[in-house]
Amino acid sequence: MYHLIAGERRLRATKLNGEEFISSIVKNVHQVDPDLIPEYKLIEIFIEKISLI
Repeated sequence: MYHLIAGERRLRATKLNGEEFISSIVKNVHQVDPDLIPEYKLIEIFIEKISLI
């Protein structure tokens, strides 16, 4: 079982587009340092902003 941690809007847009697959990064959250999660979120926001340019 997988849980979506980030990218809900992208997932919804993909489903609305009728696509069956989405590129993603799958991580074992038990191996991720909880102190780094805010940094991962900032990286995601940065990538989204770059994609909009």
